Amino acid sequence: MSCYMKLVTWIGWLVLCGAWSASALHAQELTLPDGGSTEP
Repeated sequence: MSCYMKLVTWIGWLVLCGAWSASALHAQELTLPDGGSTEP
């Protein structure tokens, strides 16, 4: 495997992980009631 292919693969995994964590954070925000306020 060439160095270029390793770089492209690494960047691809980085983008995938970034998109997954961003969507997970977004989903977590959507599940919080009242915008996540802790006031009763």
